[in-house]
Order: sequence, then structure tokens, then C-alpha cells
Amino acid sequence: METVEIILKGHLDREWLDFMNDISVEKTHEGTTIIRGHIKDQSALFSIFSRIRSLGVEILKVEILAGSGEDNKEVKTV
Repeated sequence: METVEIILKGHLDREWLDFMNDISVEKTHEGTTIIRGHIKDQSALFSIFSRIRSLGVEILKVEILAGSGEDNKEVKTV
């Protein structure tokens, strides 16, 4: 299981992600939405991408945050 952070253009409501556990949705002052949470596998990640696509929202950035603790954090930008 890895932690994934997805940044979207525009603001989304939490309700559209209610089907997923361990997902947080944060609206920023810059007009973006940050989705962050533990994803159990690629299938779960593609499920989130499918929901985003169905809304017609632009993905600005995807990061996979691996490791435990701040010192061991590895960031992979996709």
C-alpha cells in the first residue's frame, strides 16, 4: 500500500470520493483540489482516475509517496 497525492484543477466536493476509504480531499486557495490517501493497488488508483475522468476534471500532478516517516519518504512524480 502506498500513499498517493493527486492535484486537480478546480474544487471538488468530498462526496464524489465517498466510495473510497482513507482518502482526504483538500481545497486550496490556489483553486486546486488535493486528493491524498492510501491506495491498496493499481486497480484502486485507476478507479480514482476513472472517477476524475467522468467529471472532466484536469489532473495537474500525481505523486506516489513511498516509505515511512519523513526521513524515509520517496516521492515519485508521475
